[in-house]
Amino acid sequence: MDTIAQDEASCVVFGMPKEAIKLGGVDTVVCSKRLRALSSRVCLIIHDSLEVVMQIVHRVYRNSDVLDIAGPFHFTSRKEFSAALEKLKQAGTAHVVFNFKEITFVDSAAIGLLALAAQQFKSLDRRLSIVGAQGTVKQVLDLAHIDHMIPTFPTEDAAINAKAA
Repeated sequence: MDTIAQDEASCVVFGMPKEAIKLGGVDTVVCSKRLRALSSRVCLIIHDSLEVVMQIVHRVYRNSDVLDIAGPFHFTSRKEFSAALEKLKQAGTAHVVFNFKEITFVDSAAIGLLALAAQQFKSLDRRLSIVGAQGTVKQVLDLAHIDHMIPTFPTEDAAINAKAA
């Protein structure tokens, strides 16, 4: 299976394809016309790759609510993520830590959900943190500047200690 990116000449904004290419995550670079011609094949590949379901487990650690999230975090898992976060919001949780150690993939929908969650929790004067992101997932979060909205930490203890500071 090839990873395909749109070329710079046919892009309106070349940011994400450029970074994916630079990081070596792209097998084939094509113009927008060729990308459209491949779209039915690409959609099939995406559909086939989404068979793995994201899992969310809630636990409490040092007076913070932790969501251990495993698997791919993408558009099709948005309802599960939103429902888990809404329960914590309704419960009045002051600090939610997203443990991303077992996340294998994030897409733009996941980035959007994180940005929305950051806005909602900030408006309620509550905190979010992300811990344990690694590899490609960490690179995508860094490219999206998620740390400008949700502080990121290497460990749960670091996130909780920062909260207390």
